[in-house]
Amino acid sequence: IRDRDVTGVQTCALPIWYEGKNYHVDGAIGTVETGSEQLPFLDRWTWAITGSRVSKHGYASGRTEGIIVDDSHTERATVNGVSFIMENQLLIRPLAETEGPGSPPFCEKGDSGAIVQDEAGRAVGLLWGRNHRGEGLASPIGPILEALGLVVT
Repeated sequence: IRDRDVTGVQTCALPIWYEGKNYHVDGAIGTVETGSEQLPFLDRWTWAITGSRVSKHGYASGRTEGIIVDDSHTERATVNGVSFIMENQLLIRPLAETEGPGSPPFCEKGDSGAIVQDEAGRAVGLLWGRNHRGEGLASPIGPILEALGLVVT
């Protein structure tokens, strides 16, 4: 991501070409401060796989669990009246959904930015939204780390 891509950005979907695939990630702007503290997921991440059980701890809904039902999902997202096609996303069905209708969704408004982790505690994605069925939508963490220039050794 170049500075001109971020400063005054008019869209929320930034395309990233990574390992032969086009990914789109949430274009929210944030900072990463360096120092003595490490980002907890930098040395513990992996690719998400369909069928994997995952969890997240979001600001709005707290800890929830789910199953990745698609690891290359395409979703149309609309933000402030502008639509974006988000390719190669993670689609996460709430685990509680198997308990019947009316079960809570995987995430709520305000959970965006939560790290999605596998059962081993490794980061697999960055949550950015949900669809009308209550399924979570996340960008795979690998392309995000690459775009930020963060190298895991």
